[in-house]
Amino acid sequence: MALESTLRQELEKEIEAEADAIRQRAEKQGEALVAEAERWARERSEEEDRRLDQECELLSRRTLARTDLEQRNALLRLKRQELDRIFHLAAAKLTEMQKSDAEGFCGLMTGVFDSCRGLLPKGPVRVRLGPGLEKLGERLADREDVTVEPDGEFFGLVIEAEQGRLYCDGTIPQLLQRLRREREADLEEFLSGGTS
Repeated sequence: MALESTLRQELEKEIEAEADAIRQRAEKQGEALVAEAERWARERSEEEDRRLDQECELLSRRTLARTDLEQRNALLRLKRQELDRIFHLAAAKLTEMQKSDAEGFCGLMTGVFDSCRGLLPKGPVRVRLGPGLEKLGERLADREDVTVEPDGEFFGLVIEAEQGRLYCDGTIPQLLQRLRREREADLEEFLSGGTS
């Protein structure tokens, strides 16, 4: 029995030693798993932070770009409104000039006629004159190959050549629109405070 008892004690010691070894390995594996989980969580957190930082940066850039675009559009609208106002005032001044300074207006429209006439081929032309241009009509009636017709439909004049197939629109709204197209960049630069 003593042998049995000794064997049992030895076996219990071996089992105890093996259990301790298993516990130690399990603790080490547990610690390694915990360390790996912490490392993974840290990396995941850092990656998530980087991703969130990138998203915030992108959102910030988009917001700034949108704000900049809105500001530019608002400024462009204001410039367009100012240009509209300027050309509206020019049309009003010309209307006033037609009434208050008929001779000066006639001289201005004579220049428009000469400019338009230079764009058309040589030969007879028909000039349709708007109201207030009777003096210009008298001047042009003396010119060879020019037929003058009053026309109350518009403000200014229209010259037609070759039976109306070619024409030059010298109406005030058309002249102002053409001037605006030609000078819009200069006018916008002037309104922006630049020099032209």
